[in-house]
Amino acid sequence: MDHCGPYYPAGTIAPRRKDHGKATMTSVLETLTNQGWALIDSAGFTDGSDVDYREVERIASRYGTASDRDGGQAIWPVTPRKSGSTDTFSVRAGEARFHTDAAYRAEPEQRFALFCVRPAEDGGASRLLQARKALSGLPGEMSALLRKPVWRWIPPATFGGEPDIPRSVSREDGRIRWRVDNLDVDSALRSVATDFDEHLDSHPDAAEFVLGTDSVLICDNERVLHGRTWFSDPRRLILRVRLVIR
Repeated sequence: MDHCGPYYPAGTIAPRRKDHGKATMTSVLETLTNQGWALIDSAGFTDGSDVDYREVERIASRYGTASDRDGGQAIWPVTPRKSGSTDTFSVRAGEARFHTDAAYRAEPEQRFALFCVRPAEDGGASRLLQARKALSGLPGEMSALLRKPVWRWIPPATFGGEPDIPRSVSREDGRIRWRVDNLDVDSALRSVATDFDEHLDSHPDAAEFVLGTDSVLICDNERVLHGRTWFSDPRRLILRVRLVIR
């Protein structure tokens, strides 16, 4: 697995380590298959201050191969370091609307893992919504438009690259890609996007919880949308690892 290079703070090793072996991996994969996400508590990679990055890599490697495609770092720090409202979710505070990672790429990574070092003191709860529930009960015209390959996204400036070709939001096999803030569509589709985004935001089946220090969230990036509630705490730190499984 790739290292995140210069982001590694020198000599930061967590004081405790858990042996998350085959039994834990099996139960996580079963929950991931059935629910679309799974949680590991007391994972043993941090005490809320120091971080054992090798342990982060070891845990992540059980659920896929780390990708450093966006940002050149396999372990990407999700923490406020910019203040612009147009900056991508992972470098600023505030809310993140429901989305899937790398919707702007031809082939998004199939999973991701979030390693919580420090939760925010004032919000920043994770929100999760299964795609099948998100797409159920929509007006017929909206459902049809979401299945058409007419949606295009622009990569965040932080990650660069050219916009992908138009693609569909939802697929017959239940997979989904979505992100509202960097859509590149005409006004008619923009109106549909706004309505769909509001539908997601107010969905009654959305799960919401705060990741605690030393916990890990493993998530299916093709069948679950994720987001976060508003926060401003500049010390919030989550480590994200996007994972390829095929």
